[in-house]
Amino acid sequence: MENKYDRKLDILFVDRIEDFPKDILVGTWSDNNTNLFVRFKDPITGMVGAPSFAEAYNFRKDGTYRLIMISTGGFTDTFLYLEGKYVIHGNTIIFYDVRETLYQGEPIKLVHQNKRLDYEQYQYIHDYYPGPDEEAIKLTFRLTRIE
Repeated sequence: MENKYDRKLDILFVDRIEDFPKDILVGTWSDNNTNLFVRFKDPITGMVGAPSFAEAYNFRKDGTYRLIMISTGGFTDTFLYLEGKYVIHGNTIIFYDVRETLYQGEPIKLVHQNKRLDYEQYQYIHDYYPGPDEEAIKLTFRLTRIE
């Protein structure tokens, strides 16, 4: 463990000495083996049937990312879409320059679109499973590589 300082983001944190390999992270990861970036989007009518909870990340080589989180059937149905930039320090992913689109309610309605967030977000890489049949990574939830 060591102290790390990101001058660009003006952040100091403690993390592992070596950075998690960015090339491994690049791709699409889902907690339910569904590509939320294509499956639940109907180009004519919009959203179609969604799971009660789902989360998917898409990390790109250029340091940008997208996150979709869906929660339905509870108190308030929610569809959250984030996009922005990321950097890896040790086992910590720092998300910055984030824009948020949020739909909530029953029926689900747009709350805001492309709202710039004034703060960074962090996600810790707890583990990586390079298995031959299924490649997975553990962030908040265990996510399986789907692309």
